[in-house]
Amino acid sequence: MTMPTFLQPPKPGRTKRNPIDVLRTKVWFYAVKARSGLPSAYAIELAIEPSIVKHKEAGVVRPRKWDGYQTGLRVPQRMVGKPYSVDIADQNYPGTASYFDSPIWAVLRGDQLNQRWIDDQLKALAPAITDLLMVSAPPMLQAIPQPDRFQKFDEETAYRLAEIGTFEALVALILLVKKSELISSQELRELALNAYHHCQSWVKVLPEIAPIALDLFHEIDLKCKHWIYPSPEWRMEVVIFSREINR
Repeated sequence: MTMPTFLQPPKPGRTKRNPIDVLRTKVWFYAVKARSGLPSAYAIELAIEPSIVKHKEAGVVRPRKWDGYQTGLRVPQRMVGKPYSVDIADQNYPGTASYFDSPIWAVLRGDQLNQRWIDDQLKALAPAITDLLMVSAPPMLQAIPQPDRFQKFDEETAYRLAEIGTFEALVALILLVKKSELISSQELRELALNAYHHCQSWVKVLPEIAPIALDLFHEIDLKCKHWIYPSPEWRMEVVIFSREINR
């Protein structure tokens, strides 16, 4: 007679980190490192959170929190009554929080998004980007409030956006890829994806992107698939990896 096997319930453990949250933490860390000009995670920790570094007879004792951010083993989280690393870093190096809070991460995580949210995120980007995407009111009407309108996204606009060569320009292109999905626009998707591949040569050498550029592009490639139509009623989604294009 076979005795029954009793299964033990799984032991509680740490919540598994989302790989996109790991990636966003690394991008944010390297943005802080670039803005600060400091050489290491230890130097950053000592500069902006000196209270957590203890000097004892046996040597320096520190939690290695910022080492964890660099490797992605730790992801910043807001906790009641505790300092939030993203805010602390932004107070010392303004603008760095925008890397951690960027809307690109919601797209790459596969969050449920709608067109209004995408449009609001695009409108909130830097003037160098919105000047390309939005319709400007005629001079005689600029004193009168006008509804925000997007201009037609054509090949010239896509090229100019890619030429900006900043992380935020990359964010704009990924938002446009997501928008193309929401409005089922093959034309917009092709233009945005072509511009994304074009901008990589600039983006991958940015100090905040260079150390993890391949990982970032890999995730974008997986989430922002190309559309191919073998027939009018059949659409296939195809992953084209940037590393293959850029060989």
